[in-house]
Amino acid sequence: MVRTKEITAGTIDHALVFSTSFCKTGELRAPAQKTDGQYAGAGGVPEGTRVQLDPSLSPDSYNLNKAERAVFVAMQKYGAYAIDCGGNPAAFIFETPSGGQSPYAAAGLSEDFQKMNLPWDKLRALHAWNGK
Repeated sequence: MVRTKEITAGTIDHALVFSTSFCKTGELRAPAQKTDGQYAGAGGVPEGTRVQLDPSLSPDSYNLNKAERAVFVAMQKYGAYAIDCGGNPAAFIFETPSGGQSPYAAAGLSEDFQKMNLPWDKLRALHAWNGK
């Protein structure tokens, strides 16, 4: 999960998790233990898949707000695991702020399931959960 303090700092130092509406039917990858995937079309993502944003890309080449840049860089360094089937193509899991002011608006997000300006066509699925 992306923590509020990470959004405030603009740095995420770990792999991310996301839900997707493209969960592949009947297939999963470790570390997933089960799947409720119901997408049978091309490009389906087995739950448990670790994806990575092309590490050769420069975040400066994209018009990113602070939060998008943090997610962009984390996706390059650590990747993200498909952990759930949901209603959006890709929805990252963000911490719900407890007390105080939410850092999301200041970082350019209106909500945690907002469509982010990331180069989705530059994602690749890694062969194994450990990045190999």
